[in-house]
Amino acid sequence: MFTKPVLALSISAALCGSAFAQEEFRQHEAHVHGHVELNIAQDGQDLLIEITAPGADVVGFEHAPQTDEQTQRLN
Repeated sequence: MFTKPVLALSISAALCGSAFAQEEFRQHEAHVHGHVELNIAQDGQDLLIEITAPGADVVGFEHAPQTDEQTQRLN
């Protein structure tokens, strides 16, 4: 059948095309402390709250816990 090779070639071309697409360069924002973002929204009877904060501002450190006290803060 002629359609199977054409179909396989079309699918391969579609999948490979995205691999060759140029990826956009993205720069991360500056690393900051003490900045917390709070979003509140109401959807009918639901109240949605979203808090975005650096880990160091929440638990006091931003590395893997190294002491028992730091481990307790995460539990």
